[in-house]
Amino acid sequence: MKKMLYFWAAYLLFFALPFPCILYYSIGYPVDAAERTSPAVAAVWLALSILLWALLAAAYVHTLLRAPFRAQARTRAIQRVAIRRRARVVQAQDTGRLMRGWRVWNLTLAFDNLSGTPIQDQMLAVDSQPQLQRFVVDNQLDALLSDDPGGYPNVVLEGAMPEIDRGRLLRRALIGVVLLAALAAYYAWCWNDPGQGNGQGWTFLAPWHPLLVMPASLCGYLVLGRLFTRMAGIDRRAEALHYRGIGVEARVLHVRQTGTEINAQPQLAFQLAFEDRQGTTHTVTVRKVVSLLDLPRVPRERARILYHPDDPSQVLMPDL
Repeated sequence: MKKMLYFWAAYLLFFALPFPCILYYSIGYPVDAAERTSPAVAAVWLALSILLWALLAAAYVHTLLRAPFRAQARTRAIQRVAIRRRARVVQAQDTGRLMRGWRVWNLTLAFDNLSGTPIQDQMLAVDSQPQLQRFVVDNQLDALLSDDPGGYPNVVLEGAMPEIDRGRLLRRALIGVVLLAALAAYYAWCWNDPGQGNGQGWTFLAPWHPLLVMPASLCGYLVLGRLFTRMAGIDRRAEALHYRGIGVEARVLHVRQTGTEINAQPQLAFQLAFEDRQGTTHTVTVRKVVSLLDLPRVPRERARILYHPDDPSQVLMPDL
């Protein structure tokens, strides 16, 4: 799975970074005098380019640099509220990573959510007491749930010591500095290059210049990624519903393809009918991207769902 993610990341980055440069410098370079824009228009393109790169830098800091500190603060908040659950170890996999000399495990735990519905979820845990062999399948662990699910993490083990992997954080910061330095060097080179700046400022800038195409492509990837996670049901809203939802069995009234495909995987629309705890019947439509391997498991008559206790129109199908 990781190899496939790395492949697609490299594939998309090629079309966002090297490819615009290859096209521009083989077709639109050097810039003729007739192709130059006015200083006012060039200022607009320059401002837009800087804005797009600034948005990407902010996303980098928010996602890769600030996220560990947010997770640490959230872990401490979960420990203060202390909503306790007994969690059974369903699966335990050694990630091969070490933190302070202790192994990091990827655990799949089974426990009751905030509404008392049995669910499963994965979490990373540092085995600071390996002699106890806590992370053995079917062992029972004391877990704490967040009273405000949707962020990361939503569940932690009782007694966990929230720590930040400072080595990894430092590497991310250094990579960010190197990328910023490379970007600044590219701006400077374009300004001084005889085929572009040539003493005439930023008048060589145009919508198809790499300084605009590259950040626009990367920002587009971010937007599409957000839409994909929403359609695939793996966003914050789905996480919150997973931890708050009340589990019931719904009748499947109709299943159809929406015509939308993501990475060659079809999106299906399920029309479902179910009764809430008050006995009220609700009919909802749930759209779900389903792997081709999971198509034989698509429910045709009845399906297990989770619905939000305060808004039954919000429904999640956790088994797909």
